[in-house]
Amino acid sequence: MLLSIIFVIDTLLVIRKSTRARSDVNYSYSDLPSVPNDQLKFTKVLESRVFVESKFQKIKGRDLTADWCCTNGLRYPVIIPTPEGLGMTMPSASITVREIANVCGLTRIVEVIEVATQSTRTMTLDKWAAYFEQPPRQRRQILNVISLEFSDTPLAKLVKRPRIVGDLDWLDRFWPASRRAAGEYPKVQLYCLMGVKDSYTDFHIDFGGTSVFYHLLSGEKVFYFIEPTPENLEKYSAWSTSSDQSDVFLGDQVDECVRVHLRAGNTMMIPAGWIHAVYTPKDAIVIGGNFLHGLDIARQLSISRIEIETNVPHKFRYGHNLAAIWICGIASSQGGSRLHLEIR
Repeated sequence: MLLSIIFVIDTLLVIRKSTRARSDVNYSYSDLPSVPNDQLKFTKVLESRVFVESKFQKIKGRDLTADWCCTNGLRYPVIIPTPEGLGMTMPSASITVREIANVCGLTRIVEVIEVATQSTRTMTLDKWAAYFEQPPRQRRQILNVISLEFSDTPLAKLVKRPRIVGDLDWLDRFWPASRRAAGEYPKVQLYCLMGVKDSYTDFHIDFGGTSVFYHLLSGEKVFYFIEPTPENLEKYSAWSTSSDQSDVFLGDQVDECVRVHLRAGNTMMIPAGWIHAVYTPKDAIVIGGNFLHGLDIARQLSISRIEIETNVPHKFRYGHNLAAIWICGIASSQGGSRLHLEIR
């Protein structure tokens, strides 16, 4: 009966992919067309603003436990300065984009964001690596890759997520093994993000109200966080559907926008619903992943509602979202732990 319910729900949902039209043209570093947009316009916007410096809690990896999360609710971003004690495994900090391309497949197509326009195009990993290898001054456009999901590649064998993520993630705890073995699950647990200097991703909320683990292998990243209060979420919804969205900096519309500067070796946990933009002051490689859990179901559902109300295409949402909620609810009612029953 449970699998029948899940199947019916899943027919309404699809795995997260871009809905933007894909081009059959793969651009190498030498044939990228020039565009009239100011490539550094977001850098200039950020430099002209004053932000609140982060006071988010910093803790040691060994202290980030299920008990800690139940007590604190995982309601605010948490920074873990060093990887010790997190129980995770990561590739060498010296890994290069070329090595990632070789492992994941040189002919694999990835979506690449043109930072100046925040639009996407496609490129092979081979050509992406060739672009990334250029010195910053030789790059004719600022490009960014944030959606290389690699759980089905040999790179995944080099990665073990932080222990707490496995303890919380509904997919690991409740998803039917048979469906996972058949490849029927949201492939959102392992991402490799590769950003060049001055790349920028505008304000967004991670799909489905998922939480995120984010480990910086190399380089630097600066986050700009807006707390997901009802008022701020309302402003975000209005901004994200506005025709002049590209001309409005959302950080100017709220009372407080918090700046967090991450450096190589730092790990961050981003809770459900937090609105954030990301800037790259130095070429960076990140390993991260998304997950749903039982500590903040209400907020996860509120973000899903916003996605529906703002007509976010299904391909930009968390696939199998409702199915995961059904699984969690039924599993919890049959003896789930405090960790998954508690809603804050």
